Amino acid sequence: MFSSCRKDVNIENPGTSSGEVFEYRTTGDALVEIKASAKLAGATFELYTADPEEGGKLLGKGMLNESGTYSGSYRLAHSQESIYLHSSFIGLPGEITIPVVNGMAIHDYLNPGGQNSGKRGADNVATKPGAFIYGSNVYDYMGSFTTSDLPSYLTNINDQVDQSLLADINASLPEGSEVPIANPQFIASGNAADLILTDSADVW
Repeated sequence: MFSSCRKDVNIENPGTSSGEVFEYRTTGDALVEIKASAKLAGATFELYTADPEEGGKLLGKGMLNESGTYSGSYRLAHSQESIYLHSSFIGLPGEITIPVVNGMAIHDYLNPGGQNSGKRGADNVATKPGAFIYGSNVYDYMGSFTTSDLPSYLTNINDQVDQSLLADINASLPEGSEVPIANPQFIASGNAADLILTDSADVW
């Protein structure tokens, strides 16, 4: 006959010995908020972990509601310090890096310099891009651009483009679509290709 004794071993939870709970999870939910003008209602965008051209992964797609805002929750790694917004919607600037702060990623198009808002490109003063060559033609910019990639030399910079115009442009000339396939009537033979101005005019 064999017998044995059992020793009770009380293993204390190492995460609670000092009154603190050790967090084993490496991901968590982050709230993403995008704020823009109501005139941009319906504008679409994509959110990535980083610039997709640099290996960023798609988190999801969104659309601004009738108020021009968006709110959504995404599962992010705790080490994720920023997310990347891309938009091909004409009128809604894209290529924006939005910092993740305290579980929130907020970008306000109406106040791009505000706290926690994202940034487009390098954070520097207004600069003039260099000329570039396409085919046999040389193209140059008329002036400098701000750090938000907006021309700094235009007049009436506070003019607001009507929502219906933006909708018409995006419906007629969507980014990523080829005009000869999507709207061949625009370049049909016989159509006027030039806009001739005979007096001072505003061109939109």
